[in-house]
Amino acid sequence: MQMPYHIIGIAVGIGTARLIRFRESRSAAACRGRAAIRLAFGALLALVALLGVPVRALAQPEELKLVAEFRGHTADIWRLCFSGDGKTLVTSSHDGTARFWTIPELKEPLPVIVESAKDDKTIIHGSLPRHGPFVAFLPDGKTLLVADTLRAVSSRNDARSRLRLLDVATRKEINPPKEPLEAKVGFFLDLSPDGKTLLAVGSRDLGVRETGQTRLELWDRKTGKMLGHLSGRLPHYGSGHAFSPDSKRVAIVPTHAKEVSVWDVKSRTSNVTITPSAVSFGNQVFAGMPDGVAFAPDGNRVAVACRDTRSVQFFDAESGDPTNRIRFGRDRGPQVLTYSSDGRYLAVAGSSTTMWIWDLKGATGAAMAKVMRPTILVFSPSGKHLAVVCEDGSFSVRLWALPDSK
Repeated sequence: MQMPYHIIGIAVGIGTARLIRFRESRSAAACRGRAAIRLAFGALLALVALLGVPVRALAQPEELKLVAEFRGHTADIWRLCFSGDGKTLVTSSHDGTARFWTIPELKEPLPVIVESAKDDKTIIHGSLPRHGPFVAFLPDGKTLLVADTLRAVSSRNDARSRLRLLDVATRKEINPPKEPLEAKVGFFLDLSPDGKTLLAVGSRDLGVRETGQTRLELWDRKTGKMLGHLSGRLPHYGSGHAFSPDSKRVAIVPTHAKEVSVWDVKSRTSNVTITPSAVSFGNQVFAGMPDGVAFAPDGNRVAVACRDTRSVQFFDAESGDPTNRIRFGRDRGPQVLTYSSDGRYLAVAGSSTTMWIWDLKGATGAAMAKVMRPTILVFSPSGKHLAVVCEDGSFSVRLWALPDSK
């Protein structure tokens, strides 16, 4: 039996690790109050031990090791994905290019600096400046979907994108059709795990000016035809949207909303609404505004990052009921998060300079790294490394090794 996560959080905050830091007063009364809390908590742990309930000890957080950095883009990176074997990384940037990167042999001295080559097998040039193609791997891990923007969103014209498939080994297009497969879409946001459905933003922004809402659309990847639309505002940048592992649902975190909507892909109806709980800090109460969302790999749980409450809150994926949460105290709250493919690790980061890796199944507790404004977090297929993109002006991807990957 494992101790619930909120109890673990209290243990860490009051005990040695102090991962979760609460707002504290410097008055003598507050010091006495904290001493009393520690004493009471010690008695609670002793009682738990007597009852025979095992308590998982969390070690002092270990610092992640930076093992590689990939450089070459000249503008912000907005898309990142690994090949199935974890040997190739593909990025897309607002510099108008997508790039292939080969993961190097990670030997000392670290980090290994990888500079982008400038040949046609390394770089995919977009049709428009500042519009890097949407990229995503199909389930085989060897085929790359590329959606190139041919015409941008405007209030007068429909935007258009061209869909094609590339073989990662040869970097050549697979079975190019006689007629290019084009879609009237603003831009694509995500591809479902089964490789069949694309989440996209509508082809015109006229509706935004008139109604304040952006039409989110679902598209068939093979035919390039729209399946239907989802009402609501544009998702948060970063991890404001997520498909379920079985590709049957998609969770959306609308901008400036207080809830997460979970949509059924087939019926295109919202059947679950997740509402994060409010949290008080001192005399202030914060509503629990969601910023990022992620499905657990088993599909049973949804994690929601709430910057204002400085917490990650967990919910049952079927009912939307809350289960537990992790609080981050004084650190500025999390905005982006992602699970490793085996569900062991949860990576969390926000507008602060600290990124956390929580071990949800093992005994290593947590690890951390100092990063500046991370916007994209992606685990390698093996779960041994985490690729991170930051808005720090470097336009690079940094690869971090997890504690047990050495």
